[in-house]
Amino acid sequence: MFGNLFGNRNNEPQPRHPGLPSPLNLRPGAMIQFDAILSRVLGAMGKYTLEFPEPGKMHKVQSQGECDLGQGAKLSRFYLQDDYWLQVKWSGGTAGADITPDELHLFGFGDVFTPANQQEFEDFAAGFGLANFSYDDKVWERVWSPGSRKAAAAEYPEKVHPVDDAAFSTQHQDMLYAREVPGGREEFLLVSIETGDNGDVNVVHSVGIPLNVSDFQVT
Repeated sequence: MFGNLFGNRNNEPQPRHPGLPSPLNLRPGAMIQFDAILSRVLGAMGKYTLEFPEPGKMHKVQSQGECDLGQGAKLSRFYLQDDYWLQVKWSGGTAGADITPDELHLFGFGDVFTPANQQEFEDFAAGFGLANFSYDDKVWERVWSPGSRKAAAAEYPEKVHPVDDAAFSTQHQDMLYAREVPGGREEFLLVSIETGDNGDVNVVHSVGIPLNVSDFQVT
């Protein structure tokens, strides 16, 4: 009661989703600035499908997604303004300071396709998981399940925690593809069949590159 009468000194805003992993101090509401070299060196090549973030611009983390891949492997995804998202794959630690990323990627959302009916979905699914996949007038090679036979998608749930809203869940069926970029970093294409809590199905294409920890700053 006295806290209400005289003002609570401990009145700093509390996180809406406490307890989330925070690798590299990434978290909902954090601001991220990418190193200008990403655009100057890689973006200037004009060989990437990914459009690189504007140099110097601050990007707010709008939401955080958490995925448990099993056997201790986890993905933390940080969705930013302007349709970018950072993915941290990690397997050790439970909090922020003791999490060491195994892999770090920057992705940008590409085409999103909502099948109008079962036939449209089956037409898409016929090519999903093949050794090669065509997107943006380029041919991408499957990363997971080497070989020429069609491969099954990786299935896992994701729980997304928006910075100012309630959490929601998405079920993924994913396949990862990649292509070599001469003189640059490998470029990835993640194709995901996403099923939401309400049963809606979308096919989401995301293109990205591997990142180094030094490629961005978090505040």
